[in-house]
Amino acid sequence: AIFDEIGRLYTVAYGYDGSDHVMDGVLNVLVREGDAFIQKRIARTRSGREPYSIAINGKKRLLAIGFSDSASVEIYDMDTLALLHATPLSDGDRERSSAGVSWSGDGETLFATLSPKDDFGPKWLRSWYVADRKPKLLSPDIKLDLPPLGSTVQLLTCKGQLFVGANEGFGLFDPVTKSVKWEENKRSIFTVQKGDMENHLRASMDGSRIAIRQEHGGKTPYIFDLQAERLFQGTSAELSELYGLDRTSPPITDWEFSPAPKLNGKPLPLESYENAMSLAISPDQSRFILGTEWRLHS
Repeated sequence: AIFDEIGRLYTVAYGYDGSDHVMDGVLNVLVREGDAFIQKRIARTRSGREPYSIAINGKKRLLAIGFSDSASVEIYDMDTLALLHATPLSDGDRERSSAGVSWSGDGETLFATLSPKDDFGPKWLRSWYVADRKPKLLSPDIKLDLPPLGSTVQLLTCKGQLFVGANEGFGLFDPVTKSVKWEENKRSIFTVQKGDMENHLRASMDGSRIAIRQEHGGKTPYIFDLQAERLFQGTSAELSELYGLDRTSPPITDWEFSPAPKLNGKPLPLESYENAMSLAISPDQSRFILGTEWRLHS
């Protein structure tokens, strides 16, 4: 999901019909009215049934969508949701996905990460130059120097640079050498061990700073400052100003990667095959938001 400059919310989603059959993927535009978001437009994806990521290009008024079941990337008009282009597949793309997508800071280049559909195997970075809203494939795909483990590679444009991140490492794409400059310890892994998230994931009260830990076992703490757009190694004093997770008030249980979360021991209603993935509790402990693979519940 992503917001545009005037507060409209763009989301992609897909689901199941109750018999393990994947329904068509959809692209939604929602506008906030009062305390709710109201759906204003909807479009069905065509290149794949499992849209996974979305990136916005405000300069050219374009949206890009990546898929977990297709290596194609779709480009839409962000105002009308008209499908403008679907990037063609090359040899070897039939068993790949385009899970991560991002635009360059100037809006001229579109990037996508390609990987096997099960995520186990080599990862690649593909790019297109987008002139007059038409994508033109640039240099050959760039193989990312990552072990063939099962993690999705994500992309993020930050101050004109393309940030490439995965469980196994992170770095910046160099447009001159057409390669990724990995951090010195490129085999580092950002992890949150199940059952120990209170120690490994912390945040400021306003959510502008988030602390995560690097390497297996969480040896090295890092802080990501959203306002300053800066990642740095946190000191003990800086970490002490951040809060650990509250997952006991209200008492919500069985929510981690689960289709059957409970509140005070009573099941919370979810659709078939909908799994709870995240939980946020308000500072006054009176409200909560439960995130699933498909939507947010509050």
